[in-house]
Formats: sequence, C-alpha cells, structure tokens
Amino acid sequence: MSDVCNPSCTSPSTLSRGNNTGTLQLILGPMFSGKSTRLLHETNSFRAIGKRVLFINPHVNQRYPGAGITTHDTPAGSTHDTSQPFDHMLSLEDIRELQQRSDYMEVVHSVDVICIEEIQFFHHTVDTIRHLVDTLNKHVLCAGLIADYKRRPFGDVLELIPLADDMVQLKALCTICNNGTAGIFTQRLPSANTSVQVLIGESDVYRSVCRAHYLTCQPAPVAPVSTPHPSSCEYDTVTTRCGGIVPWYVDDVQDE
Repeated sequence: MSDVCNPSCTSPSTLSRGNNTGTLQLILGPMFSGKSTRLLHETNSFRAIGKRVLFINPHVNQRYPGAGITTHDTPAGSTHDTSQPFDHMLSLEDIRELQQRSDYMEVVHSVDVICIEEIQFFHHTVDTIRHLVDTLNKHVLCAGLIADYKRRPFGDVLELIPLADDMVQLKALCTICNNGTAGIFTQRLPSANTSVQVLIGESDVYRSVCRAHYLTCQPAPVAPVSTPHPSSCEYDTVTTRCGGIVPWYVDDVQDE
C-alpha cells in the first residue's frame, strides 16, 4: 500500500489535527532555553496557514512592555512586533478569567489557537485548559519553566503534563562550563538576596547550569552590608568545589 498524504492532516507543528479536536502542547525547560522563541515560531506557523491566535501573558510578568513580546535573545530595550504573530493579546492575573468574563469568552471563541506564556505563574489552570482543549476544541500551547530554582514543582505545570498531546523539553547551555554543556537547571544568583519562589529577573538574577554545577556551585546568600560575607570568591569550577559556596542542601534546610 502506498503512502498517501491527507491534506486535512498536514500541520505546522508536531501535533495531529486531522480529527478536528483540540490539542495541548507544552514547551518546557529552564531559563534561557528558548521557550518564548519556540512559542513565537509555533504561532507564526499557525498564522501562515490562516489560523487566528490569542496570546496570554501573566500580569506578574513584566518582561512584556506595552504590546510587544520580549524573549531572552531580544536586544535590550526592544520587543518583537506582535501585530503579525497574534490577533489578540491579554494580560491576566487568573487564567480562569477566560471563563468568567464575557468579553474574554468572546475573544476565545473567535480564535483557533491560544498561546499561554510563563504558564508556571498561573494557578488553577487545569480545569480551564481542559475546557479549552476538550470542550472548545482549541489548540493550546503553553510555555514555561519545568521547575523553580530549587528544582521544585512550579505552578500547575506537572499537573498539565498528563493532559498534553505533546511536550517539548528544551535545554539551555551551562554558563559555568561555557563549553556547550547542556544547562538543564535554573540557578538563582546571590544578587537576588531572597528565597521567594516568584522573582522576575533576567541574567542579573538567574543563570542556567548543568547538573554538576547545580550541585556543587550553589551561590551563597548575600549577607547584609553591615556584616560582609567572609568569602569574596567568584564561582569556581567543579574541580575546586567552588570555594566559599554553600552546599545545595544547606539552602533547603534554612528555608524549611
């Protein structure tokens, strides 16, 4: 039997849409792994075949000034033009607003694809996303962190995995190895001086690291100015055990 391509099943992404059902795709990874860039690529592909796209950004995420979308590889002070990738753009505090506000519901019904950025910042997402995909037959793409800087679950991400048609796990590069080694974890720098889970920041607050450097090069917390930290060393390589850096388990115990 020869292979026959069914035009109704062709798609710009890896998901099959021949049966006219909704789909859920997760784009996950640590910081600086290209999640937002991948999300933009997917939405541009949908627009190329005439699909209408809604982009949703959590209100807490301040990386998006005005109507632009900023990725980590966007030049400082500039944004990607969203006039082409998206038909609608919403900034929400609660994803459930999509079902609670009539004006948002109207927007949802008018689009084919819903892209949700920084999904880890939203709570109570499971029921809403299940409704969008299973009931309204929307194609939902969610991009976000797979874990926080302590490698703990972040938001509802882990609860969404069983509902997904497809999951893309991206990797960054370890900024300590600096030789192409994959950076699979997000590490918070001492400049943050806080242990709260949600802290918006860029490379001045976070870095991507490999497993070896995550375990051996946990940055020490910044001490008050009046009592300087006795160690002034910068982050060393794993071979020197990162002198002056506290072990990973100390930070966990202190925050219990």
